[in-house]
Amino acid sequence: MEMKNVREILLEYWWRTDKDFSEIQIYIIHRGAKGDIRVIKGSEVMKISREGIFLSNCQIPFHRVIKICYKDQTLYEKTSL
Repeated sequence: MEMKNVREILLEYWWRTDKDFSEIQIYIIHRGAKGDIRVIKGSEVMKISREGIFLSNCQIPFHRVIKICYKDQTLYEKTSL
């Protein structure tokens, strides 16, 4: 089974009508945040492009994503930092 990348996972849940994208949680490396980790809610995401995840005030490159969860299910977890 081939592992999907961050962009593929996010786009799949972005476009699925049977899933609520606002339930997505994206864990990113964010220097200065507690534990250097920030959690972005799906409801904060404005756009997903080839370059990264766009929020209202910034762009997050995909390489900073370390984990993606949907409700209680882990969809993606980076194996090495």
